[in-house]
Amino acid sequence: HYEKAYLHLREGNSLRKKQLGYKPAKDVEYFERVKACILSEHDGFNPKQVRGAPTPIFIVGMPRSGTTLVEQIISSHRDVVGLGELTLIEDLATPMRLGLEKVSVDSLTRLREQYLRAVTNMSGGSSYIIDKLPHNFFFVDILSAAFPEASIIHVRRDPAGVCWSNYKTYFSSSGLGYSYDIKDVVMFYELYADL
Repeated sequence: HYEKAYLHLREGNSLRKKQLGYKPAKDVEYFERVKACILSEHDGFNPKQVRGAPTPIFIVGMPRSGTTLVEQIISSHRDVVGLGELTLIEDLATPMRLGLEKVSVDSLTRLREQYLRAVTNMSGGSSYIIDKLPHNFFFVDILSAAFPEASIIHVRRDPAGVCWSNYKTYFSSSGLGYSYDIKDVVMFYELYADL
């Protein structure tokens, strides 16, 4: 009963969008602010190794693109532990990303040290950790500057599959408000692809 099911999905998503108060214009504005603050280079930053800290592996992309599967595959290695969707980078890097804090040797050093200290405590002594918050794609330039030793894996999937999967999934998080209207999902995907 696909048609009937879709009507219920659309009605439920409409209620969730209203509940979250999602406004597409805010995402458009956020992407524009991000693009205005992209690092073109980061000369002068030569990060120090943090003793005993694991090497990060960042998995980024759109939600529902396969980031969890990639994390599961890589974390099956004995030297790797998957830490799931950490919000540490988002918390630490957003001020730099939005131009509220200058990107400098000091700010990158602070981000690096705070992040590595936190993940070292979670790593259980593993040599590598995986941080798979998909929306860390907003920070790839900052990640590559602060963690030159890290691997960054960008997971991509067929756009129609990603958009449909986002639309039909209920997220308990309030940060994925674009998922509850098919036009909003497509708009967000296009903004992401452009970025």
